[in-house]
Amino acid sequence: MKKGFEEQLPKEMIMRVFENRDEILREQISPNELIYESAKNRKNLSKQPNECNFYESADNVPDPK
Repeated sequence: MKKGFEEQLPKEMIMRVFENRDEILREQISPNELIYESAKNRKNLSKQPNECNFYESADNVPDPK
């Protein structure tokens, strides 16, 4: 999932890769390679970047209040 955000893919596409990961792996396709190739083909379509933060531990996630 992190790779999808790094490549600025739309959230919907990232979710589709996540939801279909078993099928992707069954076809012996690397999810990272699929994301990379998808990003190459979609670079011009997404004008607004996805904002996301990644944390090493759940303790580091800020309180949403």
